[in-house]
Amino acid sequence: MSNYKISITNTNKIILELLGNSLLNNNYSQQFLDACSLNNWQEVFIEAVVHNVETLILQSILNLPQDIQPDKNVVDKWRNSTIFRVLFNEYLMSEQNNVLKCLKEASIDSVILKGTSVSCFYPAPKFRALGDIDILINKNQCEAAIDVLCKNGYVFDHKHDFHTVVKKDRVIVELHNEVTSFPDNDVGRLLSSELKNVFIRSQQYKVNQISFPAPSPFDNALILLLHMQRHLNKGIGLRQLCDWIMFVNCNSQPELWNELLPFLDKTGLKKFAAVLTKMGVLFLGLDSRKCTWCLEVDNKTCYMFLREIFNSGNMGRKRSLEDSVSVYLTDGYEKADRITYSKMDRIKRIFMNLGKSAKRDFPFLKKCPVLLPIMFLYIPLRYFIRMIIGKRPRLDVGKLLKEVRRKNNLYKELKIFQTYSHHNVDQCVQVLPHFVFEIPLKMVLL
Repeated sequence: MSNYKISITNTNKIILELLGNSLLNNNYSQQFLDACSLNNWQEVFIEAVVHNVETLILQSILNLPQDIQPDKNVVDKWRNSTIFRVLFNEYLMSEQNNVLKCLKEASIDSVILKGTSVSCFYPAPKFRALGDIDILINKNQCEAAIDVLCKNGYVFDHKHDFHTVVKKDRVIVELHNEVTSFPDNDVGRLLSSELKNVFIRSQQYKVNQISFPAPSPFDNALILLLHMQRHLNKGIGLRQLCDWIMFVNCNSQPELWNELLPFLDKTGLKKFAAVLTKMGVLFLGLDSRKCTWCLEVDNKTCYMFLREIFNSGNMGRKRSLEDSVSVYLTDGYEKADRITYSKMDRIKRIFMNLGKSAKRDFPFLKKCPVLLPIMFLYIPLRYFIRMIIGKRPRLDVGKLLKEVRRKNNLYKELKIFQTYSHHNVDQCVQVLPHFVFEIPLKMVLL
């Protein structure tokens, strides 16, 4: 079992070693140098962009021996991409500072989630790509926060389950009333209760001389893990893995982990955290002395997870059609009651996702939910007609079921939200192969 490995392409081997050099100052292997002399650097650049890590490795590329560096045209593309990212990061940080100032003047408590609260752990924060600004607000102050930002040039965009989105120019701000969504069980309630202390335990951090409130290391660890778990089924890339590894690298103090690990064990996140951390040891060169608690994890699970990351790309940007559709037959974790999902559970999930998709594409359903059952017939029928006339690609059912099995095998190993050990439970997750669901599943992605 521990000898399980996947085939890693030269392109991905190069990216992993460049990340290890950039982030952890590791030396290159001879295998890496040989791969560089044979590899197409354009492919490395494209793959790095897909994983949102191209800016992290540019300097390491420029420091390579001249005879194995990319051609000038590839380097120029890399420089341009990095310059754009760095300038946008500076713009976003400046706007983040303005937003926090507005909220503070209105006596609204706020804490930065993800983004700069993670980039501060990188050796060169300016190279860690930022996307939007996530800010945690007390639930009873959310409406006031929206009003404040709208008075300062922002425009309401939409509401999510646990955050409201406002926009101004190229800046997207997500005002969170919760750090994320939680499972509807005792574990979810325990996590939600614990993370209500984020404001009390928050600390001041600084990036590029700009200060901001961010979660304590204990809370930041939980937030990072829950964020990755929420996006796991749809896809996470190397950037998310790097975020966790940089956090562990900069927060290796024993007192933190002596407190954190028992809580992760209690909430079924310890195995997930250990796998991610050991991946840092195996693939990025994280110093194992900083995280001895992860070393018992079997290498098999780390390789399974790495394959998932390579298949996915940042937020699922690389996923195949079948991989995308498999999201609607998998959950990112198994139920926490020692049994895998039944066929009825999967049927419920399919219709739940069809319902969400229909409401997103046809807003009138929010006012007339009674029409929702009709859409369950209309959506697949529309797709079927478009497929016949060649306007939509065909779904390979064999590949779909293979992707579902692969994902479920990984989730069984990660044991997310499971608070017990059940190594002897070796049932295969049952998958619905019924053709009646193939077209509806595909359609939710249109």
